[in-house]
Amino acid sequence: MLSCWSPRLLLLVLCVATPAAGQDVARLATAREVVVTAERADLTEIGTTLLLRNGDLIMTQYRDGVVRRFDHNGTPTVMGRKGEGPGEFQMPTVAGTVGDTLWISDVRLRRTTFFHPDRTLLRTVPWPDAAKASGNGVRWQMLLPLAYLRDGALLADGMHDATAPRPAWATAVQWSGSAILRLAPGGAMQRVVAWLPANDCTENVPIAGGDVIVRIPFCAGTPRHIDPETGRIALALFEAGLTRVVVLSATGDTLLAKELRFPPVAIPTSLRDSARQAEAQRAGAGGPAFDKAMARMPTVHPSVTRILNGRDGTTWIEVATPGPDRTWQILDARGNVTGAVRLPRAVNIAVAERGIVWGVETDEDGLMQVVRFRVGAATR
Repeated sequence: MLSCWSPRLLLLVLCVATPAAGQDVARLATAREVVVTAERADLTEIGTTLLLRNGDLIMTQYRDGVVRRFDHNGTPTVMGRKGEGPGEFQMPTVAGTVGDTLWISDVRLRRTTFFHPDRTLLRTVPWPDAAKASGNGVRWQMLLPLAYLRDGALLADGMHDATAPRPAWATAVQWSGSAILRLAPGGAMQRVVAWLPANDCTENVPIAGGDVIVRIPFCAGTPRHIDPETGRIALALFEAGLTRVVVLSATGDTLLAKELRFPPVAIPTSLRDSARQAEAQRAGAGGPAFDKAMARMPTVHPSVTRILNGRDGTTWIEVATPGPDRTWQILDARGNVTGAVRLPRAVNIAVAERGIVWGVETDEDGLMQVVRFRVGAATR
């Protein structure tokens, strides 16, 4: 554990800078296995994918309002149904476990449902009260649970009013960004575990008859992953052409802070022009205000596009590469790159650890199947 940096300070300032430029990374062999075919899976939009200790795979389907469960043989079942009663869902999103207890959060009903290991209903609890966690100059507007911990505490996304007077203890960048909070079992604030840079990728633009929200093409937030079982937080922070990988514990201690020298990827002018035209057509916007918003469109994007906590303490980062594949580099607990895995671009990794990767593969018709890859020794 590193002690020279406090997560209560701005995450953009790190005390560790270990370059990883140009190192030759061993490519690990992969063997693809189809676990559940598209016809059996019947998947739509996926919120969270969770692999349980008994081998069951849990997938929240936030548009359908159901949770799909696949046992170790790939046999599908449905947990709950669309509704507002006990054990029912409207928009299930984040899921996790506390020991053998499964929990599923519903963003529309603003509540979390807990299930026994046999998947029968245990209890339903409302989301934490933002007013109870407010204080010290901050008024939290809404709290979104990210992880329920064994000691009864929980981690939550803290949405605050950035237009309110800024407390003396908060920096300007913190106040314009977002926070991950640790709350006591009763919902009272314990501490701010991390501050994230602002993710301002939209802008209001006036049009005839009112305003419209336009999206800034290629604008991306901070890649992050919060392990809903342990509360481990992984972040990929992009600044001045460098990517800083930061891993925090659920109490805010710094487990890893490493600088990786991946050069940013230039966005071709033709692609930026095409995206601008598409957004103008979608939003029905134009004129000086639209031009001003589009001027915020980045000319490069970070090389690290996703980050994932491995189940075994590893950290997986997706590095942008040309061609038909996605490249994931694997960092051990010390931040050393131990190998790389290349998978088809149609595969979206959901769960990973040394030796095995779970994901969802989308075909040309938009149908999704559950796949598993065995990861072996280096191929070179």
